[in-house]
Amino acid sequence: MIKYLFVISRDAAADRAAIEKGNAPRRDYLELASRLGADVLDLGSISRHRIHGRLLPFLKRGPLQALSAAHACGRYDVIFTDSEHHGLLLGTILALRRQRPRHVMLAHRITPLKFRAVAMLGRHGIDEVITHAETQRTFAIDHLRFSQDHVKVLPYQVDEDFWAPRSASADKSLISSAGLEQRDYGTLLQAVTNIDIDVSIAAASPTSSFPSTLGRQHLSERIHVAQLNYLDLRELYAASRFVVVPLFDADGPAGITTILEAMAMGKAVIVTRSLGQMGAVVGPLWTGGVGTWPEEGPSPENASGIYVRPGDVGGLRSAIAFLLAHSEIAALLGANGRRLVEERYTIGAFVNRFAAVISDANLVDRPN
Repeated sequence: MIKYLFVISRDAAADRAAIEKGNAPRRDYLELASRLGADVLDLGSISRHRIHGRLLPFLKRGPLQALSAAHACGRYDVIFTDSEHHGLLLGTILALRRQRPRHVMLAHRITPLKFRAVAMLGRHGIDEVITHAETQRTFAIDHLRFSQDHVKVLPYQVDEDFWAPRSASADKSLISSAGLEQRDYGTLLQAVTNIDIDVSIAAASPTSSFPSTLGRQHLSERIHVAQLNYLDLRELYAASRFVVVPLFDADGPAGITTILEAMAMGKAVIVTRSLGQMGAVVGPLWTGGVGTWPEEGPSPENASGIYVRPGDVGGLRSAIAFLLAHSEIAALLGANGRRLVEERYTIGAFVNRFAAVISDANLVDRPN
C-alpha cells in the first residue's frame, strides 16, 4: 500500500472546523488527502511539534516545512508539496539522498528570481511539477530545465456547493471585486469614475503578502473596501450585478479563485487578460469605445465573461457600462459560467485530476 504525505501551507484543523460549521468552502487538499488516505503535515501540526514548534519563531514557514517533511520522508512513498516555497527546498534536500520518496510539487508561480537558484538544485529531487498556468509550465521547462514530460498544467477548482447561485436578486447599483494578489485596483477605480454604480471590494487580508494598491487611491463614498469572511463574501457576490477582476500583467494564475467563485455563483466576470490568466473565462477581448458586443470572439450564448487588456481604463469602463446596460446578457454570461464550473472546475474534478498524477505508479523515471 502506497503511503502519502501532504505538506500543506495551511492549518488543517482550523480548516476542518470551519467547513464542518458551514462557514467556509471545502478545501481541495483535504478532499485529495482523504481520497488517497494521505497524512497531512500542515502548519498547525508543525507548531505543535515539540522541536519544530520551537523553531517556528526563528525560521520562515517554507524552510521549516521543508525540514519537517525531510525528517519524516523515510516513512512515505510519495510526498506532495502544495507550494514552491517549501517544495523547492524539500527537493534540494531529497536530491542529496540516494533513496527517497517520489516528490510531486504544486507550483503556483516559480518565475521570481528568488526561486531560480533553488529550483536548479531542487529539480533533481522533484519528480513531477503541477501548475495552473501554461506560462509557468513553459518557464519550468525552458529556464529551470525540468523535463517537459514531468510538468503538467491542471485546472484549478472551486467548491460548487458552497459558491452556488443564491435566490436573492442582485442590487442594480452594485458591482464587486475581491482579492489582493496582483490586483490592479487603480485601473478599476479610474474606470468607474462618473459611472452611476457602487463598487464593493473585498481586498483586505491579514495573511496576504501582497500590498494593496487601494491605500494610494482616493476612494469616493461609493467605493467600499472591507475584509470579509467567506459567508459575507458569498453574500456580496450574490448581491452584485457582476464581478470585476482587474489584474496586472502577471505571469501566474492570479485572480483564479475570485473568478471561479464568481462564476460558480452565476455571475458574469470581467477580467484582465494577463499572461497567466487566459482561459478560465470564455469571452471576447473588449476595447475602449465599444458599445456593442464584439464580432470577434465568442458570442454571448457561448461566453461567460469579458476580457480587457492590462491597464486599459477605457476598455474596462466600456465593458462595465455595457453589462450595466444589458442585464440580460450579464445574466446569460453568469448562467454560462455556472455551467462551465459544473463541467470543468468542480472540486471533485480537481481531486480526480490531481489524484491521477500523484498516485501514478508509472512515474519511475526521475528528471535529470
